[in-house]
Amino acid sequence: KRGREAEDFEVVPQEESDSDSDSDSLDTMDTEDRAETMAMGKLLLRRKSKQQMLDEAYNRYNFHDDDAPEWFVEDQRQYNKPIPMVTREEVEQEKARLRDVNVRSVKKVAEAKARKKRKTIKKLQQARAKANAILENDDLSARAQAREIESLYAKARASSRGR
Repeated sequence: KRGREAEDFEVVPQEESDSDSDSDSLDTMDTEDRAETMAMGKLLLRRKSKQQMLDEAYNRYNFHDDDAPEWFVEDQRQYNKPIPMVTREEVEQEKARLRDVNVRSVKKVAEAKARKKRKTIKKLQQARAKANAILENDDLSARAQAREIESLYAKARASSRGR
Protein backbone atom coordinates (compact mmCIF):
# COMPACT_ATOMS: atom_id res chain seq x y z
CA LYS A 1 0.00 0.00 0.00
CA ARG A 2 2.80 2.41 0.85
CA GLY A 3 4.57 1.76 -2.42
CA ARG A 4 1.48 2.75 -4.38
CA GLU A 5 1.04 5.99 -2.40
CA ALA A 6 4.65 6.95 -3.01
CA GLU A 7 4.11 6.62 -6.77
CA ASP A 8 1.21 9.09 -6.68
CA PHE A 9 3.55 11.99 -5.86
CA GLU A 10 5.58 13.70 -8.53
CA VAL A 11 8.97 15.06 -7.55
CA VAL A 12 9.38 18.55 -8.96
CA PRO A 13 12.71 20.41 -8.87
CA GLN A 14 12.67 23.60 -6.85
CA GLU A 15 12.80 26.82 -8.82
CA GLU A 16 15.32 29.44 -7.89
CA SER A 17 13.60 32.35 -6.21
CA ASP A 18 14.18 36.00 -6.96
CA SER A 19 13.85 37.00 -3.31
CA ASP A 20 16.75 38.76 -1.67
CA SER A 21 16.18 37.07 1.68
CA ASP A 22 19.64 35.48 1.61
CA SER A 23 21.38 38.68 0.60
CA ASP A 24 19.64 40.72 3.31
CA SER A 25 21.29 38.85 6.17
CA LEU A 26 23.92 40.76 8.12
CA ASP A 27 26.62 38.24 7.24
CA THR A 28 26.55 39.00 3.52
CA MET A 29 26.44 42.80 3.86
CA ASP A 30 29.50 44.99 3.62
CA THR A 31 30.43 47.08 6.65
CA GLU A 32 28.73 50.24 5.37
CA ASP A 33 25.36 48.55 4.85
CA ARG A 34 25.67 46.58 8.08
CA ALA A 35 26.42 49.75 10.06
CA GLU A 36 23.48 51.56 8.47
CA THR A 37 21.14 48.64 9.21
CA MET A 38 22.30 48.47 12.80
CA ALA A 39 21.85 52.23 13.24
CA MET A 40 18.30 51.95 11.88
CA GLY A 41 17.67 49.01 14.19
CA LYS A 42 18.82 51.11 17.11
CA LEU A 43 16.22 53.72 16.16
CA LEU A 44 13.54 51.03 16.01
CA LEU A 45 14.13 50.09 19.64
CA ARG A 46 12.40 53.24 20.92
CA ARG A 47 8.72 53.69 20.27
CA LYS A 48 8.92 57.41 19.50
CA SER A 49 11.79 57.13 17.01
CA LYS A 50 10.15 54.10 15.41
CA GLN A 51 6.92 56.02 14.90
CA GLN A 52 8.84 59.00 13.55
CA MET A 53 10.68 56.75 11.09
CA LEU A 54 7.39 55.32 9.85
CA ASP A 55 5.85 58.78 9.53
CA GLU A 56 8.82 60.04 7.52
CA ALA A 57 8.52 57.08 5.15
CA TYR A 58 5.03 58.17 4.03
CA ASN A 59 4.83 61.20 1.78
CA ARG A 60 2.83 62.46 -1.14
CA TYR A 61 5.39 61.13 -3.64
CA ASN A 62 4.90 57.47 -2.72
CA PHE A 63 2.44 56.85 -5.52
CA HIS A 64 3.93 57.63 -8.91
CA ASP A 65 1.64 58.93 -11.60
CA ASP A 66 1.92 57.00 -14.83
CA ASP A 67 0.24 59.70 -16.91
CA ALA A 68 2.56 62.52 -15.74
CA PRO A 69 4.36 64.59 -18.37
CA GLU A 70 7.95 63.64 -19.23
CA TRP A 71 9.42 66.88 -17.84
CA PHE A 72 7.71 66.20 -14.50
CA VAL A 73 9.00 62.62 -14.34
CA GLU A 74 12.54 63.84 -15.13
CA ASP A 75 12.25 66.56 -12.48
CA GLN A 76 11.08 64.02 -9.90
CA ARG A 77 13.92 61.66 -10.76
CA GLN A 78 16.42 64.45 -10.22
CA TYR A 79 15.06 66.06 -7.05
CA ASN A 80 12.82 63.53 -5.30
CA LYS A 81 15.49 61.43 -3.58
CA PRO A 82 14.69 59.50 -0.39
CA ILE A 83 16.01 61.13 2.75
CA PRO A 84 18.21 58.73 4.71
CA MET A 85 16.67 57.61 8.00
CA VAL A 86 19.96 57.76 9.90
CA THR A 87 22.65 60.42 9.93
CA ARG A 88 26.19 59.92 8.71
CA GLU A 89 27.48 60.25 12.29
CA GLU A 90 25.24 57.43 13.52
CA VAL A 91 26.53 55.17 10.76
CA GLU A 92 30.13 56.06 11.63
CA GLN A 93 29.46 55.30 15.31
CA GLU A 94 28.11 51.87 14.39
CA LYS A 95 31.12 51.21 12.13
CA ALA A 96 33.46 52.09 14.98
CA ARG A 97 31.51 49.82 17.33
CA LEU A 98 31.71 46.96 14.82
CA ARG A 99 35.48 47.44 14.48
CA ASP A 100 35.85 47.39 18.27
CA VAL A 101 33.76 44.22 18.56
CA ASN A 102 35.81 42.43 15.90
CA VAL A 103 39.12 43.38 17.48
CA ARG A 104 38.01 42.72 21.03
CA SER A 105 36.76 39.21 20.35
CA VAL A 106 40.10 38.06 18.96
CA LYS A 107 41.90 39.68 21.86
CA LYS A 108 39.62 38.07 24.43
CA VAL A 109 40.07 34.63 22.88
CA ALA A 110 43.84 35.00 22.98
CA GLU A 111 43.67 36.15 26.62
CA ALA A 112 41.51 33.17 27.58
CA LYS A 113 43.91 30.73 25.93
CA ALA A 114 46.85 32.34 27.71
CA ARG A 115 45.03 32.13 31.07
CA LYS A 116 44.30 28.45 30.51
CA LYS A 117 47.92 27.77 29.58
CA ARG A 118 49.23 29.60 32.67
CA LYS A 119 46.82 27.68 34.87
CA THR A 120 47.95 24.35 33.38
CA ILE A 121 51.62 25.22 33.86
CA LYS A 122 50.95 26.23 37.45
CA LYS A 123 49.13 22.93 38.18
CA LEU A 124 51.95 20.90 36.63
CA GLN A 125 54.58 22.83 38.63
CA GLN A 126 52.68 22.12 41.83
CA ALA A 127 52.47 18.45 40.85
CA ARG A 128 56.21 18.41 40.14
CA ALA A 129 56.93 19.90 43.58
CA LYS A 130 54.73 17.25 45.25
CA ALA A 131 56.42 14.53 43.18
CA ASN A 132 59.83 15.66 44.40
CA ALA A 133 58.54 15.52 47.97
CA ILE A 134 57.29 11.95 47.38
CA LEU A 135 60.66 10.92 45.90
CA GLU A 136 62.48 12.26 48.95
CA ASN A 137 60.23 10.17 51.22
CA ASP A 138 62.15 6.96 51.95
CA ASP A 139 59.21 5.27 53.73
CA LEU A 140 57.57 4.25 50.40
CA SER A 141 58.87 1.62 48.00
CA ALA A 142 59.88 2.61 44.46
CA ARG A 143 56.73 1.07 43.02
CA ALA A 144 54.48 2.96 45.48
CA GLN A 145 56.34 6.20 44.75
CA ALA A 146 55.82 5.72 40.99
CA ARG A 147 52.12 4.99 41.51
CA GLU A 148 51.69 8.11 43.68
CA ILE A 149 53.52 10.34 41.19
CA GLU A 150 51.52 8.97 38.25
CA SER A 151 48.20 9.61 40.01
CA LEU A 152 49.40 13.09 40.96
CA TYR A 153 50.19 14.00 37.36
CA ALA A 154 46.91 12.45 36.15
CA LYS A 155 44.97 14.64 38.59
CA ALA A 156 46.89 17.73 37.46
CA ARG A 157 46.17 17.04 33.79
CA ALA A 158 42.50 16.25 34.45
CA SER A 159 41.92 19.42 36.49
CA SER A 160 43.47 21.63 33.80
CA ARG A 161 41.58 19.89 30.99
CA GLY A 162 38.22 19.57 32.70
CA ARG A 163 37.23 23.25 32.77
